[in-house]
Amino acid sequence: MFVRGWVSYFKLANMSDKIKRIDKWLRSRIRIFIWKNWKSKGLRYTNLKKIGVKANQAYQWANTRKGYCRVALSPVLKTSLNIWVLRKAGYTFLNDIYLKVS
Repeated sequence: MFVRGWVSYFKLANMSDKIKRIDKWLRSRIRIFIWKNWKSKGLRYTNLKKIGVKANQAYQWANTRKGYCRVALSPVLKTSLNIWVLRKAGYTFLNDIYLKVS
């Protein structure tokens, strides 16, 4: 609701580049949130396998000691938790609304 109002308010300005950057940042924050919710190694492993990561790679990333931001920006989560998967999960992105409004 707030996103649509914000995009409708700023639709007169040429904001496509800024909105794309904000969307990229939002997707990484959503990935961080999802990774934090998968608290245990076993849950991370099973959820990574559910979204299509190979078993060997899922095991490696489930047992990583890297921080949340580093994992969220990794190629494994970027490709497995991509924009289509996040849309299917119900997340709304600024660029989609901006393209509808413009």
